[in-house]
Amino acid sequence: MKTSLKQLAALALAASFPILLHATTVTEYWPMHSGDIKYYTGTAGNAYTEFRSAGFSTYDMDLYVYDPDFGDYSRELSATVGYSGDRLALIEYGADAGPYSYDWSPAIHSLEETSLANSTSRTFDSVIEGSSFGSIPVTVTISVSAAGTVKVPAGTFNQCKNVSVKAKLQGGATVVSAQAWVLAPKVGQIKIAVINSSGSVVGWESLTDGTVGGISVKDLANQIPPTLTITSPTKGQRFSNSVATVTGTAKDNIRVTAVRYKLNEDPWKLAQTSNGWTNWSAEASLKVGSNYIAAYALDTMSNASPVMSVSFNYVLSAPLIVQTNGSGIVTPNYGGALLEIDKLYTLTAKPLPRNLFVGWSGSLTSTNSKLSFSMQSNLVLQANFVTNPFVALKGNFYGLFSETNEVRNPDHSGAFTLSLLEAGTYSGSFQLGAKKLGAKGAFNWLGQTVLSLKPSVTETVTVVLRLDVTNQTQWVEGTIGNALWSAPVAGYRAPVYPKGATSPLAGKYTLVLPGSDDAANQPGGDSYGTIAVSASGALKLAGKLADGTALSQGIPVSADGWWAWYSPLYSSKGSVYGWMHFTNRLDSNLEGKPSWIKPAVANAKYYPLGFTNAPDALGSAYISPTTNRVVALTNGVMAFLHGNLVQSITNNVLLSSNNAIVNLSSNKLSAKITLSTGLLAGSVTDTNTGKAIPFSGVLLQKMNAGYGYFLGTNQSGEVLITPSP
Repeated sequence: MKTSLKQLAALALAASFPILLHATTVTEYWPMHSGDIKYYTGTAGNAYTEFRSAGFSTYDMDLYVYDPDFGDYSRELSATVGYSGDRLALIEYGADAGPYSYDWSPAIHSLEETSLANSTSRTFDSVIEGSSFGSIPVTVTISVSAAGTVKVPAGTFNQCKNVSVKAKLQGGATVVSAQAWVLAPKVGQIKIAVINSSGSVVGWESLTDGTVGGISVKDLANQIPPTLTITSPTKGQRFSNSVATVTGTAKDNIRVTAVRYKLNEDPWKLAQTSNGWTNWSAEASLKVGSNYIAAYALDTMSNASPVMSVSFNYVLSAPLIVQTNGSGIVTPNYGGALLEIDKLYTLTAKPLPRNLFVGWSGSLTSTNSKLSFSMQSNLVLQANFVTNPFVALKGNFYGLFSETNEVRNPDHSGAFTLSLLEAGTYSGSFQLGAKKLGAKGAFNWLGQTVLSLKPSVTETVTVVLRLDVTNQTQWVEGTIGNALWSAPVAGYRAPVYPKGATSPLAGKYTLVLPGSDDAANQPGGDSYGTIAVSASGALKLAGKLADGTALSQGIPVSADGWWAWYSPLYSSKGSVYGWMHFTNRLDSNLEGKPSWIKPAVANAKYYPLGFTNAPDALGSAYISPTTNRVVALTNGVMAFLHGNLVQSITNNVLLSSNNAIVNLSSNKLSAKITLSTGLLAGSVTDTNTGKAIPFSGVLLQKMNAGYGYFLGTNQSGEVLITPSP
């Protein structure tokens, strides 16, 4: 026969015998709560379902009633226990009146300390109070175990840890019936306090050793939080893969129990470890752009380390294809590497020895060896190299430039020198009129270069030069000028002869620039010079112009016999300019038509108004005599013309076998030949004034003659030595 809860209560009040509630499956906890005894009424067949719909979880259990008549628990009730939040309900399925419910709230319990059995448990009497039930004594055992930190009521304790409390009913059912607090004033000391439903402490005791709920006292007393570091990624690190491995370390004065991490706004997750959290790791799936990782560590008492975080980036990437054409390399070696999209990179093309970089091709083009680019998908870059044409062209170049006008403009003409290196770079200078301008640049692989010169603040001159890199003719050509004028440029490379070889032009030469028949406006005398060409092809000129101006130049001669003659004169305001060419004619060895310009010079004794002329130059190889006459002349005539003479002077002379000039005329004359160079010098008496007139000149061996000049009052006169008619 089944008994209802009301009948059970009546039996308890009438007989005052104890009731033992024995639960085999229920173990639950809920917070302290104030409430009243409530009844649940409903249809008998729907009680179980209605409990579920009301939010209760249910368990089947048996109720045994102690019957003093039989001396045992012979009365059995079939019932269901349900709980939801802070409510526990016992349901009896009875045919007569059920089901009935008893809503049991912990607030109607009171706890009184009866004994202190040991350091890890307490035994209390629990009295269930209710108007319908009276007092039913129940023995409750309190067990302590570790839990999280909670806030202690003001004025109670400092530095406390909250621990869970299990209330064991005599029959074995376990429910929460009280709270307890652990006080840790210092490491290694624990105090346990039990608090009743009204929040008052009903008992506590200090513990210095052993365990509490399976947790060591020292662990429970631990107040020092662990520490944690994130070793990877680092701040600002950029990832090209969508998954990053996060790594770090953690440590604690006792033991780390967990490391939790989160990526961006994701939930916190447990990291991984293989050595007790000394090192930890996690895999993070990144979003494009900025990301951050946060992590913290926990110890045995749930102390948490400060949350550490680091921001980093995930960038999209693509492979870069780098190719080379010819002999060269590209640095850094990005070929095939995954590079970050939209990030700026730089590549440098480097040719191998005796090769040149000529340009980039592919997705981008450039002639600069250093290429900066923004990375994009499907990017292909090719560095192109060619055999260096400047290996055979390196050296020193010498040349001239002038407008093609019949009369040369000294301000738009001049000479230049360039020193070309194997890399195609050069340095040198351009003599433009009275100004010498520095030049520096580089030829491209096609042998082209452009440079700008600044003769003045307001004037810019552009020079365009070309080398014949295909045929390697050893010449440079181009133009110089601006919008107002332009002149062709030409120059040759100074030859370099192999060891033991000499220039075919090596030797001595004499040179004459014939004078003008208009001696009043231009020099009537013949300008002259001596030339020495060394074994290496270096030419050295020394002489005199027919107005008495010294003349000199030092320059190599080209391999094919050209000489770029430019001698600045008159403080670089005038010059002798022209292309001279060594030949091997019967009557000459040197030809050219140089331009001699003298500017107007106030107070100048000779030709103060200046002049411009372009005589046909005469030149001859000169060989110092040994036993022979210096020229093929025995009897000759020396004539003196122009130079303010009232009348010309003519003397007969004899060239002796020892190359002495003997005067055969009554008019006084003396002359001497410098046999090592072919220079001629002496004086003659003016038949009109009786004064001695000094003169000088040179011999031209191939013409068997001598030429020179003398100076009159304000004019230049000519000296001639020729065979007698």
